[in-house]
Amino acid sequence: MKIAISTLTDRIAPVFDTVGELLLVDCEVGQVLGRRRATFDSLVPEARAAQLAALGVQTLLCGAISTPFRLAVEERGIRVVPFLTGRVEEILHAWVFEGLDESRFRMPGCGRGPRNQGQGGGRGGRNRSCHGVCVCPVCGQEASHAPGTPCKQQLCPKCGTAMARR
Repeated sequence: MKIAISTLTDRIAPVFDTVGELLLVDCEVGQVLGRRRATFDSLVPEARAAQLAALGVQTLLCGAISTPFRLAVEERGIRVVPFLTGRVEEILHAWVFEGLDESRFRMPGCGRGPRNQGQGGGRGGRNRSCHGVCVCPVCGQEASHAPGTPCKQQLCPKCGTAMARR
């Protein structure tokens, strides 16, 4: 599997949309097979998504990401794991060897926990949109929930059916 991590020095870049550099990692469970750096050629969402696809990326680990960028990347069949923060090596180690516990690396205000349990009945409150999955009721295709856009307004990239929140 090839993952891309948006980087700013030794940390996850806070915003994917403007990041210039990626760490590309070929890995299997429990093993890093290779790594290299790459730079983006464009700030246009579709161009960045095309570049990730051309590099063979299957999963993108990143900080905040706007809806246009996220949708462009997901339309290329690339899984997006957004709203991460922390040192790149710690996140890479967790991804490869431990199974990434996203809550440990979640950006402040974008996860479940004591600070977020007030208005949402313990389900993330107002910050629920920082995570989640939309699923197609027809073909089962999954896509990351785009913050600010209800799943029912997202169309399945495979069959075009309105998605549902899971």
